[in-house]
Amino acid sequence: MKQISVLVIDPVGLHARPATVAVNVMSLGIPTQSEVVVSCEGEDEEIAIKTIEEVLRAQKVIA
Repeated sequence: MKQISVLVIDPVGLHARPATVAVNVMSLGIPTQSEVVVSCEGEDEEIAIKTIEEVLRAQKVIA
């Protein structure tokens, strides 16, 4: 299993637009300045976690 720990920096938290890269994230209601752990498990876990991190960083949601 691969995982990363990130800090949500978007002033409105992790919301609909960036959450489209991960299923069920919107319903978590993650506010700004929250530390979250993203985990991926399976055959493509390395590329999956890298892609999720890149997208969220590109959208300036996480630090």
